[in-house]
Order: sequence, then C-alpha cells, then structure tokens
Amino acid sequence: MSSLNRVYSHKYPTTVIEPGSTVWFFMDVSSMSFISFSVIARNITTVRTVANDTGVSIANDTLDTVTAHGYFTGMSVQLTSTGTLPTGLALATTYFVYVNSDNIITLFTTLAQALAATEDNSGVSTSPGKVNITALGTAGSTITITPVTVSGATYKLQWSNNFEPVPYFQSGPFLGASGPFITAGNFVDVVAGESASVVTNTINTTSATLVSANNPGYKYCRILFSITTGSVQINVDGQGK
Repeated sequence: MSSLNRVYSHKYPTTVIEPGSTVWFFMDVSSMSFISFSVIARNITTVRTVANDTGVSIANDTLDTVTAHGYFTGMSVQLTSTGTLPTGLALATTYFVYVNSDNIITLFTTLAQALAATEDNSGVSTSPGKVNITALGTAGSTITITPVTVSGATYKLQWSNNFEPVPYFQSGPFLGASGPFITAGNFVDVVAGESASVVTNTINTTSATLVSANNPGYKYCRILFSITTGSVQINVDGQGK
C-alpha cells in the first residue's frame, strides 16, 4: 500500500477561542494528497441567575447555585444585578468561567487563567487570577449571568512550505499550536479548486462541520480559527491520506 493511500487520523485537544487569540491546528501533509478537518463547535447562550444572599460564597469566591448551568470552562460571561453586585464583581466586564461542578462556577479575569485553574481537595479553585469576592451585594437582589454574544467566529484552511512549527503537542503527522509561534506570512489560503469550501467559513455551532481540500503539493496544512466577540469551545478531528 502506498503512503498516499494510508489514512492518518488524529483527535486534537478541546480548545476555546476568544477575541484576540489565534488558534490553529496543523498537519504535516507532505505525504498526503487529501486532508480534512471535522469541527464540532459549542456556543452556550443560556442565561442563569443566582440569589445574592444564598448563591454567592465569599469564602470560596464562587457562584454556588447556578443550577445545571451547562457552561464550559473558558466561556465568557458578563453580570448584571437587580441591586449592586458583590464587591469584587463589576458591570460591563467580561469574565471567564471555571466549572467547579454542574452547579458551581468560579470567575477569572482572563481565558488563560480559567483554562489553567485547578482545585484543592474540597473542590475550591486556588489558582491566580480568580475574582476575589469580598462582600455580598444588595440584600435580596438577583444576579444574572449572561454569556457574551458570539460574533465573527470563522475558520479557514491554509497551506505552507516554509516554516517549522513549534507545537505544544505532536502525534504522527499532526501538530497543533496556539500563540505567536508562526508569522502570518508563511501561509497561503486554500483556494477554489483545491477545496469545495469558500476560503473563510462561519463556525457552525449547531452541527458538525467537515472541511476538506486536495493538496497541490504543500508540506503543511492548518485550520485557523478566529472570533470577534464571545467564546466558542471547539473539538477538531483531522484526517489525511
């Protein structure tokens, strides 16, 4: 069996994209004539509420009664209140969720801090960057947690021959990276004739998306994600032959 008929497949780690971040996944496609990426994207729009008097823990810096919230670690939210918010929390401010449990969340000031957060044996996050809640807000008030609306969430395929990636993981021909490892000038967009898709596609958060292309002779291929507002959790499977 020739190398072009051999099927390579890899499931990449779950990742969250947010405004200002560049997230991509690579394949070394030097021995492949055809590549594809399957993308499953998750966008939560559910608004939840908690009671100021009983749903906020000053000791643990958590929102404790966000019942069956369905949120994912890294998603971005903003808060409002029928009174004043607890001290340490602010209106018109984007926070990033860390999921302690199905009903409890901790808020962080950056996505990186939320994704890196850990817990002690009692399930309380002790990580830097979490919001420190020092006092309750208005007695009897209700706090509303609203996911930031997603806009400008896109992906596209690109080729390259002239870079050596600095991956945070590697498995066979599959590489992945997030951050300023590679300059944008090293990539060219997949064009019509190589792929059935348009160059830039809107991320579908309701069903899986399959994007593929025929390799005209490049060494690397990447799928590049970006977003304008909000946050989306993505799961990507790559395949090539």
